[in-house]
Amino acid sequence: MNVRRHGLGTFVQRTLADPSLESHDMLRQGLENWLHDAYAADLKEESIQALFDRTLQEFKKKYEEGIA
Repeated sequence: MNVRRHGLGTFVQRTLADPSLESHDMLRQGLENWLHDAYAADLKEESIQALFDRTLQEFKKKYEEGIA
């Protein structure tokens, strides 16, 4: 994540490098497959974003409750 400091430039505050980085390629491929299916179903970008956001929020709630 980059942070701008007026008059000083842009600095890297955080990167994606963490232990989960090893699984990113596999997860990204799965997400790309899902996006391919969404586009094939003729969903528009706004609908895809809304579906993803809603599903993420519902999953997080279930996960926190120990259901997922």
